[in-house]
Amino acid sequence: MAQIQSTRLPTLEERRQAHMQLVRRMTQDNRHASDRQNRIRQDKARRDQAEQGTDTRPLTLLRPSDLSGEYDASRMLQTTIGGILRPITSADLVAFQKNIATAEARFAGGITTQQVIDWSLAIDRQRATSEIPLAAVYGRKGDTVRYVTNASSGSKDVRHYVDIRFVGWETAITGSRKIGTGTARAIAQGLIRFECDCGRHTYWYRYLATLGKYHLGRAETAFPKIRNPNLSGIACKHVLRVMQVIQSPAGVQYLKAQMDKDRAALDTKQASQRNTAAQVRNELENRADTAHHQRQQVRTTTQRPGYQQQLQRQARLQAEKLAKQEQARATHEQRLTRLRAALKAGLITQEDYDVFVRQKP
Repeated sequence: MAQIQSTRLPTLEERRQAHMQLVRRMTQDNRHASDRQNRIRQDKARRDQAEQGTDTRPLTLLRPSDLSGEYDASRMLQTTIGGILRPITSADLVAFQKNIATAEARFAGGITTQQVIDWSLAIDRQRATSEIPLAAVYGRKGDTVRYVTNASSGSKDVRHYVDIRFVGWETAITGSRKIGTGTARAIAQGLIRFECDCGRHTYWYRYLATLGKYHLGRAETAFPKIRNPNLSGIACKHVLRVMQVIQSPAGVQYLKAQMDKDRAALDTKQASQRNTAAQVRNELENRADTAHHQRQQVRTTTQRPGYQQQLQRQARLQAEKLAKQEQARATHEQRLTRLRAALKAGLITQEDYDVFVRQKP
């Protein structure tokens, strides 16, 4: 008889050791700022090269003019719309235009940190929870905070960089209200712009970010005809981890502390601020005891604790409101019935009846 093999869950100490090993891999050098700048330059060089179509190497990017009807079918560009790699047809161009219109309507009001999570793909949220437990601030300039996350174990990289611009920052620090935790939480949950240096963001989501006007850095105008022709999803696992960190109590307190600094230094020039490599490492190591907690999971609004209770409460209040309205309507109908009977019996005049009817119940 075959024996049933049980899968043993790792102990808390084993998870802590794995966490610390991930921290060491992620912080094996101290060149966060220069590493990020190198990646920006490499991305620009790659994109510039992709723009150069030649006789031997035709242009492979699908530009806005192509979607407007200027596409030359002899270029034989390909797409995966429909699930298979095949040449683009005129029907595909129409589908692309519809996908663009749908995305533009969705992002018309900007985007918030929770919307990034709510509108993300389930696979990206699952990867953020299981593969990207680490994220920490390594620098800030004005309203833009720079985070560093670990890369997944199978990646050629050891870390990735996520930049977040908080749209309401300047208004908050120059306003008349004192900056409290509530203000910082509103900024953490408010409108943002973001970018990540990973391939998922570059090839799947940067076009969407540009379309929705919530991108940072380089704009992308080439339609993702192969990687994401349906324009589904919104953010990579690194961005999603940062969204969770921003909304956490520690993330809100960090924003409050930084906004307090800017508020106190309004008359001086804002300088770029960087955390030292030791500060980043300490922050990541301090997460070892909480990285496995339920609150570290990247959850949509509907997955958050208390959401079902909130829905039930709203449903109960709505039912009570409707019951009161129905009762008021029934009472009003009964009153009108009595008035009509009194008028018919000659107990009141038509003038009295008209006055009584106009009175609010």
